[in-house]
Amino acid sequence: MHSFMMKNERMRFMWAEFVFFERWWSLRNESVREDVKKLVDSGRLELATGSWVMTDEANPYFPVSVDNIVEGFQWIYTNF
Repeated sequence: MHSFMMKNERMRFMWAEFVFFERWWSLRNESVREDVKKLVDSGRLELATGSWVMTDEANPYFPVSVDNIVEGFQWIYTNF
């Protein structure tokens, strides 16, 4: 995503599951992280939903869904 978007200025991308984004992010250097922050700031990279993983609507336990969202939001707040 990063290398493609840096070469193609008209492209946009949406990311929804932050458990995978965090794994990718943790292996990147500061230069790539700054590029990604600029993509977010410019609106070219959208951090959709903010959830750690996609919520399972069939989940009967409401607190599990809330925890999922809170964990994703906390990670975004800390890193962005």
